[in-house]
Amino acid sequence: MRMLLLIFPEAFEEEVRPLLDAAEAPGWTEIRNLVGNGASGLHLGTQVWPGKNSAFLCVADETHIERLTTIVKDFRQRWHRDNGLDIQMRAFSLPCEVII
Repeated sequence: MRMLLLIFPEAFEEEVRPLLDAAEAPGWTEIRNLVGNGASGLHLGTQVWPGKNSAFLCVADETHIERLTTIVKDFRQRWHRDNGLDIQMRAFSLPCEVII
């Protein structure tokens, strides 16, 4: 099992959620209103440092995680091609063990 952690600007929630369905993800958890600092700068949801992120956590087998990763990469490429902008989106895959 693996856990995919997908972090993206909250404005893209409605576009990203269907990607999980397209990958036939067996389940997911969404975390909203994330603030922080990283490659795209400081985002605190304030006037001075606007913007927040959201994240999806998805625990699945390798096949589902690979499928979801491919779908997310394709989405980012299409968005860039159609809009001329990059989406500040990151995906991390972690080993995951069910313990309870």
